[in-house]
Amino acid sequence: MTIPGFPGFPGAVDTLILVPSTFISLHAKTQSKILFMSNMIQIFLMPLIMIGQNLQSQHAETRAEIDFEINKKAEMEIETVLMHLENQNQLIQKILYEVEQNGFHNIPPKGNFMKAPGQT
Repeated sequence: MTIPGFPGFPGAVDTLILVPSTFISLHAKTQSKILFMSNMIQIFLMPLIMIGQNLQSQHAETRAEIDFEINKKAEMEIETVLMHLENQNQLIQKILYEVEQNGFHNIPPKGNFMKAPGQT
């Protein structure tokens, strides 16, 4: 079996040598220079990366505080709705008790919700 592009294998084509193989064949001094330059670039970019991470954490904290305030407001609104529902439940229970005790026809209507349109 022949694998083109890899020297040393039968049938390999020397002009198709892959890029990583060029780095393998570099001299030790050249490799150390490239490594040094890479480390220097990382050292110079490190403060920028740290500043960016700090800004991201500040924004995340601000978003968390806003979410907390929204959740507190939602909780207060939910408690208000629950109080109204409990009040309505008590009124319904009272009406149901009166209907069971007196019958539906013995309760006088309050307001005009029981009257048909056009009645006085």
